[in-house]
Amino acid sequence: MQRPTNSTKMLRTAALATAVAAAFALAIDSDGMGVRSARAQAEAVRAEVGKPLQAARDLIKAQKYKEALAKHGPRLFALALSEQVRYIEKSLPGLRDMALQFLPFGSAEELRAAELEILRKRVSGKTMKTFLWPENPADIPDDPAPKLLILPEADTALMGRFINEKGQTPRVHRNTLFFLVPLLAEKTQFENLLRRHLALSGLLTVKTLSLTAEQRQDLQNKEKQAARDLHEQIGSLYRLLYLPDREGLISLDMGIPTYGGGQHLEEHVYERLRSEGRLVEKLAPLVIKQRYLANRDYVETQQLADSGSRTPGEMLAVERQVWEICIAEGVRQGLFGLGELDEKDQLKCLYFREEATVSLQGREVLIRDVICDQQKAQAEAGYGSSGAFTVEGEIAEPPAATLAPTATSPAPWLVDPTAAGSPQAGRSRLGLRFTLPLGKASSLLGLLNLLHARFGKLDITIEASEGAISEADIEDKVHETFRQINTDVEIH
Repeated sequence: MQRPTNSTKMLRTAALATAVAAAFALAIDSDGMGVRSARAQAEAVRAEVGKPLQAARDLIKAQKYKEALAKHGPRLFALALSEQVRYIEKSLPGLRDMALQFLPFGSAEELRAAELEILRKRVSGKTMKTFLWPENPADIPDDPAPKLLILPEADTALMGRFINEKGQTPRVHRNTLFFLVPLLAEKTQFENLLRRHLALSGLLTVKTLSLTAEQRQDLQNKEKQAARDLHEQIGSLYRLLYLPDREGLISLDMGIPTYGGGQHLEEHVYERLRSEGRLVEKLAPLVIKQRYLANRDYVETQQLADSGSRTPGEMLAVERQVWEICIAEGVRQGLFGLGELDEKDQLKCLYFREEATVSLQGREVLIRDVICDQQKAQAEAGYGSSGAFTVEGEIAEPPAATLAPTATSPAPWLVDPTAAGSPQAGRSRLGLRFTLPLGKASSLLGLLNLLHARFGKLDITIEASEGAISEADIEDKVHETFRQINTDVEIH
């Protein structure tokens, strides 16, 4: 008979330790000395642990050590953490070191399912319609409402399909889809934490494992802390945001979210899109006048409202009512009039400097204020009440050069062009001091972008009080944030 080689012995040892130790088969008997059989233990643990445990035992019994290790070692050792092994280490010296050696391995299917479950807990769908790991463009509605698609990886080809397709037909509202994907640099840390939580959770389900009350309480505390850490870490992982643009797709790193803020993922995305000017809850009538009626006599209201949802890179109103309120306010202020194009393509101003009812459909148009003034003057002079005004020209289309906001400049439709803060006039220095409410840090992004656009230098001082932070958090979270944005910081 051929004598076993050193490598064969190593495989036997590793396979045996993998199948027995990592799957909790080394539960100590009441006298603290014996080791229960693998088959008995397999009956006392979860099926996903017991089945590979028994299979590994059968292969070992048949002296198929290499096959046992290759097929079942990674899955079983994924559950073998030091917290578990230290309780049974006396029965098999060196088991702890072997478990730690195989700890990086794990079941990809189980990790994927656990990751998806954590995502579900961090999404509410109230702020934006949210879809988790969608695969078929036909499943995503084609309507003007903003939608967030959370994908397991940054697959830009798949994103392009979602933007351009709705099943077998082209998608109409192409500017309503936004994509959130994981940052690869955070993936390893998240998966290690996920393995730890799976192992701790699995260990708590093993009723036959001999633990003291103190040891079980310690295990439960570790499992709860791992769950809290995962809840926070998923936000640091899923932080790369892709937006549709005229040239394709642009990406934004949203950064590390506020620790303990409790925001759902789509809420964080919603606030970032608002700060970038891609989502708007309110429109300034003066901006509508200057942007769409500066060189035109009229613009159709339906086309105006539809342009936001159909044109990639345009601003998108969170709902059509935003346009209705803005237009009604502009008419009331006399910035423009609201009327219609009749069957002869003549402009007829129906509302001007008065309350108006906006429909955003049919041949309803916004009309330049000077035309409405002329029609009103003609009506008062006795030339008739219709005041029809014939025009020639194309329906307004926003200038392409002004549509796409950048990540470093404020959205032009959110800034009043006549405000004193413009580069041509106003203060040369500006100081602000305020107390920041919890969870509202991301709301300042739009303001910071505006100040960066107005001033060449922006210094920020933060004074934090009424709490405490550990040196580990300062190094792992505070310093790390500034390292990622390549910025020096003084901490005192």
